[in-house]
Amino acid sequence: MAERQERCDLCRWWLHTEGHALALGDCRRYPPVKTDIHDYGVWAETMDIDWCGEFRPRDPRGFPA
Repeated sequence: MAERQERCDLCRWWLHTEGHALALGDCRRYPPVKTDIHDYGVWAETMDIDWCGEFRPRDPRGFPA
């Protein structure tokens, strides 16, 4: 099976979280959401190989948007 090309680490909305041993990052497609656990808004955290229907490729020059 071919590797999926519409994954988070290739998306313009995804920002890698520095300092994590795992390849984690934040999806910045939508604003942070306040949850019952946090008193402040948080971005959706995903792994680099995750994917969704909102994928947009990164700018070829390396800029996020």
